[in-house]
Amino acid sequence: MNSVNIIVRFKKSIMIHEIGSEKVIFGRAEHASVTLPDPSCSGQHCQLYLKDGFLMIQDLESKNGTFINNHRKELQQKLYIDDIIQIGDCYLSIDTSNLSLIQKQKWRNPEKIGQNSKDVSMLAEQENGYEITISRKEGRRSVASNQYHQKSRNKKGA
Repeated sequence: MNSVNIIVRFKKSIMIHEIGSEKVIFGRAEHASVTLPDPSCSGQHCQLYLKDGFLMIQDLESKNGTFINNHRKELQQKLYIDDIIQIGDCYLSIDTSNLSLIQKQKWRNPEKIGQNSKDVSMLAEQENGYEITISRKEGRRSVASNQYHQKSRNKKGA
């Protein structure tokens, strides 16, 4: 993976920033890579970067802290696709629209898998000609060729 997009929400504005091989510093200062228009942010608040195929975040000793899912974080930490990052009144999240199904699975928080047993059919997508369905309740993955499903439907109709 070469880059990932981060969605930044502040009041009624939305910005999208690309995170690639270089560390991207978020903060209030004009010399930050991404300038956040929030007075409660530090000049250099935190940094995001890719490491070993994962998106990482690190607080840069900010005054008001960097929060991930309402928990203050001060050390380097891996981010997952369902994490909400709060920097002052700015909220950051990972844009999953450009991630492949494999990347989405790799970036899911393993602690949150299976928390919602009512959500049995969590994911049904098509990628590379295969239909992949993941069931949280069962904890199983079924992968079947679209051709197989089409043949099964044709046999039932015959």
